[in-house]
This record gives sequence, structure tokens and C-alpha cells, in this order.
Amino acid sequence: MHGSADHPESSVSREAVGAPHESPALPPTDQAPGPSEPPTETAGQDAAPPADSTTMVFRPAPEPELPDTPVPQVEPVVQAGGPTEPLAVHHVGIAVSSIDQAMQFYGEKLGLSVVSRVALPERSLKVAFVRTGNTLIELLEPTSDSSTVARFIERRGPGLHHLCFGTPDIAEHLRDLKDKGVELIDDTPRPGGLGSVAFIQPAAAHGVLIELLQERLPDAEAPY
Repeated sequence: MHGSADHPESSVSREAVGAPHESPALPPTDQAPGPSEPPTETAGQDAAPPADSTTMVFRPAPEPELPDTPVPQVEPVVQAGGPTEPLAVHHVGIAVSSIDQAMQFYGEKLGLSVVSRVALPERSLKVAFVRTGNTLIELLEPTSDSSTVARFIERRGPGLHHLCFGTPDIAEHLRDLKDKGVELIDDTPRPGGLGSVAFIQPAAAHGVLIELLQERLPDAEAPY
């Protein structure tokens, strides 16, 4: 019979003729639709601020403008009778047992040189002035065991002996110090290696022996 439903030639599969494939229907769900959830933050990224947030930016208050104030000029105080300029260190005195032995250090090791040697027989001393970059060192060698420098070395050993300041008028300077109550060793100047000198008691200068020096007039060349 023609048109029979079970004829093998009339049975054509859908896949053979290219019929569209229909997806199977998903089973129904009983969960009711709810409000939408916010997106999940990605790890390592900062979450965006809420839409209604306000960002506060703090800025320092501007400093008030102050008027330019001139710096007051301080005038140097000049005391009557004393020097009108700051005292300059002329040299540092060092007591030694032997100038030649001392120069093995100051000359050979430090590279300094002697610029003048002076004999002071009235003070039982030989002195040598050593030049440095900005001052002099006076090496003091006693020539008698009874000299003040020899007694200094006996009590304290070789070392720093005194600090010397130059002054333009030593006699006036001594009078000024005496009027101020400073205790002096020498009320009047005496001869020194480079000019007139005078000493101040160490107790008046906190334990330091201070020498004042007024150099000779430049009829002889200074050693520096």
C-alpha cells in the first residue's frame, strides 16, 4: 500500500534534512525573584565609593603674611681703657724639656717649621716659634732648674703652658684690667721674645695662664 506510515522509505529523520535543534525546556523553579544583589568586589581592587558619599579634602590654612621687619644692628660695645677690637690669639705656649726633641714631633711628624729662636737669659729660657696655618706655637725650654718653666715641668710635666693674646697698648691694657679687678702677675710689662709681655694670674682666667704681648715696632721682621 502506498502512503503507509511504516514504510521504510517514508521515514526521514529530522537530523537528515537539517531541521533546527530545539533546546529542551528547563524545569520550573519554585524560587521567587528577589532584589538584585550588588556586584561582587574584585580581589585586589578598591570598591567604588557609594554614589551618595562626599569626599572631604583638607587643605592647610594659608600662613598670614607678616611685614618685613629689619634686623636690628647691634653696635659693638667699646669699654674705656680697653682694646677697641677683639683680641687675636698670637701664640700658644708649650713647655718642653728640649726644643730639638719637641721638633721631632712638630717638625718631622706634623711638617711644621721653626721660624725664630730667641734666648732669654734673664728668664732662664730658650724659646722657638713654630709657624702653623693661623697662629704660632712657642716652645719653651728652661735653661735652669730654678726657672718658672722648669718648676712647671717638674710639677705637671711637659705640655700646654699659656695662651697669648696680642694687644696694641699693653700698658693701657694692664691698667684697664687692674681697674676691673683682674689679678695680675705683672703690673708692668717686661721684655719677651717678640716684644713687651705681661701675665695674668691663672685663677682669674679659670685656670689658664694668659699672656699679653705688644710686639716691637717693625724695625725687625716678625717671624710670621
